[in-house]
Amino acid sequence: MTKRTKDICVGIIIDTDLKIPPLTGVSFRLYYLSKELVKQGVCVKIFLCNRGFNKDMDLKILYNNSGIEYHIIPESIFYNQQIMLKIISKEHLDIIQFEDSIATLYFSKIFKILKIPVLVEIHDVEMTLKETLGCSKEEILFSRKSTRLACKLAETVVCMTKKDQNELVLHEVNKNKIHIVPNPISSEYLKFFGPQTKKLNIIFIGNMFYQPNQLAVKNICTKIQPMLIKNFPLAKFYFIGMHPKKLKEQLANARIIFTGPVSDLNKYLKKGTIALCPVMAGSGMKVKILNYAAVGLPIITTSIGASGYESLKHLIVEDDLGKYTDIITRLFKDKEKLKDNASSLYNEVVTYFSVEIIGKKMVKIYKQTEKRENTTINRIRVKNISKKLFWLNEKRIKKVNNNYYYIIKNEKIIHKEKYA
Repeated sequence: MTKRTKDICVGIIIDTDLKIPPLTGVSFRLYYLSKELVKQGVCVKIFLCNRGFNKDMDLKILYNNSGIEYHIIPESIFYNQQIMLKIISKEHLDIIQFEDSIATLYFSKIFKILKIPVLVEIHDVEMTLKETLGCSKEEILFSRKSTRLACKLAETVVCMTKKDQNELVLHEVNKNKIHIVPNPISSEYLKFFGPQTKKLNIIFIGNMFYQPNQLAVKNICTKIQPMLIKNFPLAKFYFIGMHPKKLKEQLANARIIFTGPVSDLNKYLKKGTIALCPVMAGSGMKVKILNYAAVGLPIITTSIGASGYESLKHLIVEDDLGKYTDIITRLFKDKEKLKDNASSLYNEVVTYFSVEIIGKKMVKIYKQTEKRENTTINRIRVKNISKKLFWLNEKRIKKVNNNYYYIIKNEKIIHKEKYA
């Protein structure tokens, strides 16, 4: 690979189940923001652990003309630090970016040896998430220590919300390192439709293997849907995204529809009247809020769901799920208010969260990170770090037995190499 002389070259190391179009919030940000960064002159190389590609034909799901360079690496190689050191050293990176604390720690030897500055994105403050999910004290303490240590190793820390920034500072992360860069919205994929007003269709998007989303779905089906059908017997609830088979078996009926993963969100979102995000746990920003607003749906959410969206004055924020039926009823009966709310919310989202604006902010941060020197990095010792990522507890992926290392760019496999 030859180094581009003018652009900053960023290598993003991530272990996730990536598809195009993206199926989860983290991958939505990863893809659309990376695509915009390429447009703004950043060379983006994504180093991805192979979680879904058993044969060459499977790779077509990543084919696009974004200019992003994808390095698809077998799991056994991805977590082999000696081989990853060789792979990364050939790519002439100016910055290495991680999407979680554990990966930052696990690969710390590599960026120390190569002397490449590090940026870590904190999508969720994991210790807070684990506290709200009732995890053990040992798990919470591990997340607190690993987050603090990863942020010490990094020249720059990016989080999504002011709330998350405050929590990181509370846990002894240097405030001067932290930048708030919210999730972006791209009008390229989602189209504005406005609310469907002839029928009442309630929409929820999310990875339902993720516990906060799963709990939200159960609450919608047990606390909101039974009350709402008393007023609107034909109302339908669409749950869009990956879900455990057991969840569907427990809850689905003629009025509760689980679509599974979809390749075209527009197909289902244009049916929507009102969108819900009644999450009761977690941190970071809920990408589903952006998706709903981009197509022109009114949104009812909790204060946790609204975190990071304080600038959106037309979000309907309510933590008492018992009040959702009345709010939905009033909105649906007043069609003009329904449309006005959705239109105003769309305009706010475009103003504050467009991918062009977020991209410019990220480019500025990259330039600062490239020049910054972490004088304490070699004094930080990292020991016995597990490669077990929190999201893998969802158990939604199957083992991939493909030992090829691929590089893909602009709808072509430009490199293919087999590892034993």
